[in-house]
Amino acid sequence: MNTSYGIGFFAKVYLVRAALEAPSPQVRLVVALVLTSVVSAGYYLRVVMVMFMRPRRDGAVVPARAGFGTSAVIFTTAVLIVVLGLYPPAITSFFGRGRDSRLGNSGQLTARTGLAPVAGR
Repeated sequence: MNTSYGIGFFAKVYLVRAALEAPSPQVRLVVALVLTSVVSAGYYLRVVMVMFMRPRRDGAVVPARAGFGTSAVIFTTAVLIVVLGLYPPAITSFFGRGRDSRLGNSGQLTARTGLAPVAGR
């Protein structure tokens, strides 16, 4: 799991759909994906439990409060994660424009980049 839960979840959903709707369905891949997701969820939930559901030990150091700069960075990244998680076309179209300017009419990289075309595209 990553910090943007929606993106990871939908990526897995699309992967499962593509694997099951393939010309030869990849059932073993889907079973492996689901089993490893369950195992990883167990590990992550254990960390959450230790962090938030157990009382602080006696004599444990209380962490200092975050400063304004740190709080601003955390807030900004949290907002970006939520916005881009709910509306991913915002970032894909932004980066897609840059890629399209390097592509030729046939969809291959132009000679200006110095890269050879990818076979099969």
